[in-house]
Amino acid sequence: MFPAQETVLATPELLELILARLPMHDLLVTASRVSKMWNAVTRTPPLQRALFFLPDIEPTAPLTRNPLLMAMFPPFFAPENPDSGVPAGGPQSIMKMPWASAPDAFRRASASWRQMLVMQPLARTLIVEDTFRTPWGTFKRRGKIEFEDGLCMGVLYDSCYRRLIIKGFGFGCVGRGLVTSGLEES
Repeated sequence: MFPAQETVLATPELLELILARLPMHDLLVTASRVSKMWNAVTRTPPLQRALFFLPDIEPTAPLTRNPLLMAMFPPFFAPENPDSGVPAGGPQSIMKMPWASAPDAFRRASASWRQMLVMQPLARTLIVEDTFRTPWGTFKRRGKIEFEDGLCMGVLYDSCYRRLIIKGFGFGCVGRGLVTSGLEES
């Protein structure tokens, strides 16, 4: 390596600018393993914002959904089928997720995706809507949960997973407030 390269890579501010240009997955998984210094640089506020671990300091920035989460959890970012009103998420969609073959590794409490923000600027509200279809008609129940520090994927996943497994609801996430909707046939 040339001395100029060594100088650049040994300067945290310059290294941060270089690492900011990496694809999100490489920044999260690979860069922090190169050395102790690189690991420390990946923990700087600008790179933590790029990884959706810290909120964007520009509240008027355009809405950006976390691309890494979108790739790993597609049903959580797909709108419901407008023709049928059926939520995008269900048991089959969970099993088709890219990580379904190793679910224990992804469900562990310390998994990094659990702390990632779902979008920037922050989604501070989760609106939960249950739809019940009965012989007497269709009924809806709606609730709202506020998150001062923003909605993290772990909370969203756990909420939808519990509703899917325990209550038999499907789920779908749409819009700024991330509406999750359930559908239950009685």
